[in-house]
Amino acid sequence: MQAPVTSFRILACMYLPLLGALATKEQTIKHTDFPQLIGELSTENKIMFYELLAHRLTIAVRDFWSDESTSDKTKISQMKWLNEILHRVTSKIRVVRLQLHEWSEEDFNQMIIHYVKQEPSISSMVAWAIESAYKVVSNNGS
Repeated sequence: MQAPVTSFRILACMYLPLLGALATKEQTIKHTDFPQLIGELSTENKIMFYELLAHRLTIAVRDFWSDESTSDKTKISQMKWLNEILHRVTSKIRVVRLQLHEWSEEDFNQMIIHYVKQEPSISSMVAWAIESAYKVVSNNGS
């Protein structure tokens, strides 16, 4: 059982610093653009965007908990607020897929902004997750 953990730690040491570097690059999607860009996607691509966003947010959690320079208190806060966003992302996937009710991209965007304000140190990784998920979907065609 120890081998997978060790293997993951080796992989994390190689991969996660790259993510941190990516997260610090200037993002091209402004939070004010989010509602329009995502709102213009087809239903299929909107679902894909949110699925990719959820996946990338789990990567962000790994990046935060593996950062030895961050205090445990801060790590807990980072993971707490990322989890709140991730919880809403998975709910959004279900709402869009099943067309359960209206949940505007503007409302979703405001929710993300609210949670990021609770722990500002997550902002660059959340921006990276949104940007990279959108790039995949926008290259797929909407």
